[in-house]
Amino acid sequence: MFIYERNIQRGIKFWSEHENTLNRAYHEYGVLPEYIVGILGVETAYGVNFGKKKVIDVLTTKSMLNDRREGFYTKQLEKFLIMARDSNLDPSNLMGSDSGAMGYGQFIPSSYLDFAVDFNQDGVTDLWNPEDAIGSIANYFYQNGWKSSLREVAIRAQYKGSRCRKLTTGYKTKYSQHKLRKAHGIIPRQPLHYQGAVSLIKLPKYSYDELWLGTHNFRVITTYNHDTFYGMVVHQLGEEIKYRRYSSN
Repeated sequence: MFIYERNIQRGIKFWSEHENTLNRAYHEYGVLPEYIVGILGVETAYGVNFGKKKVIDVLTTKSMLNDRREGFYTKQLEKFLIMARDSNLDPSNLMGSDSGAMGYGQFIPSSYLDFAVDFNQDGVTDLWNPEDAIGSIANYFYQNGWKSSLREVAIRAQYKGSRCRKLTTGYKTKYSQHKLRKAHGIIPRQPLHYQGAVSLIKLPKYSYDELWLGTHNFRVITTYNHDTFYGMVVHQLGEEIKYRRYSSN
């Protein structure tokens, strides 16, 4: 759904157009450009799809549905109005997704207030501006524990057999690499310098299970969206764009 040729080409173009901003975000927050680019490709296809709903309509409606998330959306509506006031934006004109997420990085209002930054320093924190979006995503990762010294995010693993059924998998898991190797024969396919606990990630294929080892920074990516496959698609899209960008030079 996300790693297809047109989206890869959009990502290469976006990186080229905003290389200086991505590099500055890396120097200020320590977040590698490919992961910011990966987020943008998954969330809005680099601005192609910001969402077609008025955010104020979405949040107002969802805050009145009398279901289990009513309180969440009521709080988001409050934060949205604060956000619009503080940023001098017209709340009646801001467009977003079906859940009220906004801008290039699809921040909900609470994330805007907690993590958005005026990265181009024009006096307005505008998530529909690519520079502010880049800086805000980098700040989000930084504030959620991204380790700039750790460049490894996810590494493909090898194991005996074709299916992994005995072990719990997913971004929430944390396994000792020693235990995975000694007890289960699961080892990285290439050198893994990270020494900490890894998440065991399973990508089910038609005839086998593909296993990956996720580091601390992989788990940071999943704070953006609490889903194992989300973390992997951000990783793989970002890495593919990086590979294509530099292999063509």
